[in-house]
Amino acid sequence: MRSARHLRGVIAGTAAALGVLIGLLAAPAASADTRPAALPSAVNVITWNICGGLTSCPNSDHPQRKLRELVNRKVDGQKLNVIMMQESCGRLHAAALQKMLGSGWAVQHRVAPLLATGKPAPCAADGGRLDGGVTVAVQKMPGSDFVNDRDASAQSDGWNMTYTPARSDTPKLGTQGAACLEDRGNKLLACTTHLANENADPNAAYRRDSVSSLHQQVKEYQDRGYRTIVGGDFNLEPDDSQIKPMYAGNFEADTDDKCNTAVHWTLGCTSPFGHKYDYIFFSDNGWDLKTGDVIRNGSWRYDYGRLSDHFMLQGAVNPV
Repeated sequence: MRSARHLRGVIAGTAAALGVLIGLLAAPAASADTRPAALPSAVNVITWNICGGLTSCPNSDHPQRKLRELVNRKVDGQKLNVIMMQESCGRLHAAALQKMLGSGWAVQHRVAPLLATGKPAPCAADGGRLDGGVTVAVQKMPGSDFVNDRDASAQSDGWNMTYTPARSDTPKLGTQGAACLEDRGNKLLACTTHLANENADPNAAYRRDSVSSLHQQVKEYQDRGYRTIVGGDFNLEPDDSQIKPMYAGNFEADTDDKCNTAVHWTLGCTSPFGHKYDYIFFSDNGWDLKTGDVIRNGSWRYDYGRLSDHFMLQGAVNPV
């Protein structure tokens, strides 16, 4: 027969255990909200092929019109946090964008080597200056710590990703890549790219390996706990097999209706004369999609294709 003292000990021990259990149940899980305090409640992103490098591009002699159209945009009534441009020029667009946005933004421009020769892409709209490529900009937040390209002479906010060939039929793939901004303070990675078109890549081998390399390199950041945003002109349709790897571990802003973004004077989202070439991919971990759509209306120049042959694509996510 157990003593009263023993029973009191058992009861006290059980109560203590229950107290610990109740405390654990009442306390929020440590991983319930991993959003850094600096991240806004919604992160708003726009990507746009501005058609800025060729003199045949509309309003190529008025780059400020393209930039104003982009910078003045809002997503769901809120200001932008991430901006991506393709077919942009270093001096004409990237440097001018930095000036318009001010010191509260980080900007990275990548000069795109030509696939055929590896030589820098010229910007015909800027007298042939060898700085045609892609640009990404990210708003600075409390705690932001951007990783530069470790070349002090470059005075760069970010770094350039280089794609590595997975197969022997893409030997020049190492000239291709993306412009990236890495905020290690808030564990955020944003990259933009412009893949070869069908004229330069008739069997889509370069696009296939580009997507594969881009996806793998971004995944390495995701595995380290980074939230990632990847956007640009992929020159691939949603049903093309070459784009499929990007959907592994990511979701796309306009997955619901896959609206055409290129040759944008055609009517309707699914016109047979248009193409969905532009994408914004968000990592599955860390984001919930708030909204994602092609922007079909703006100034009269934008509406009538007098700024670019592409529409803008916007996406907004909530950090979770």
